[in-house]
Amino acid sequence: MRTIILVFAPILTAVPSFAAQSPWQEIAPNTSLRLISSDVVTAGGKTMIALQLAMPATTWTYWRVPGETGIPMQLDFSSSIGLVSFTPHWPFPKREIKNGYLDYIYPGNFVLPIELKVQNDAPLISLSLVMGICSEICIPVSVSLTLQLDFSSRDAGSAIRIAQAMAETPIPWDKSPDPVLAVAYDKKLRELLVRLDDPDFDFSSMIAATNDPSIIFGPPQKSQIEGILIFPRLGRGSDIKG
Repeated sequence: MRTIILVFAPILTAVPSFAAQSPWQEIAPNTSLRLISSDVVTAGGKTMIALQLAMPATTWTYWRVPGETGIPMQLDFSSSIGLVSFTPHWPFPKREIKNGYLDYIYPGNFVLPIELKVQNDAPLISLSLVMGICSEICIPVSVSLTLQLDFSSRDAGSAIRIAQAMAETPIPWDKSPDPVLAVAYDKKLRELLVRLDDPDFDFSSMIAATNDPSIIFGPPQKSQIEGILIFPRLGRGSDIKG
């Protein structure tokens, strides 16, 4: 069974580097990326790094659900040493409709925070990355980045960049009441139906997604029934089960 996720806009191969950043790597014209770290680890072995992209405003990459034409980002940390697990924290994307196709993008400069769980005091982070970089044309980019973490001192600049990106990341709704009363999927009409607690709730920023990036829903639309939103299913692909 696939889990439906409703996302709301928040209110608000390289030589190992022993600093809080890996060297910049140019991956496309006027576009570079690197890994950054706050160099702080908790008692439970958790630390934050981020993928930092420097791009022109007219260049973009994609959210975890890339959309109808986007290239999904693939993160492979399997060659790392001292790494137990990783969790990307995706900032809220921009909804872009171009030539009739919907994509979810990050234009311009972008930081993707990644939470790590490590098991020693000097983990070596090795990331193999595949992503799409687009401007006038879209190209898939494959790159390797390496960063030796050092928790003996803190890098304030990198910590601020990561914190700013985390502030743009959706968090679980913890207020009462929950704005969403019920969710159902109509297989025949290929529509996701969402009943809202407040029919006047501003739903314009809502995105419907599942844990399968190939399943794409369009922007929310008001139905003829008071308090019901419709997210139309886009594309073909396999249908939703459960």
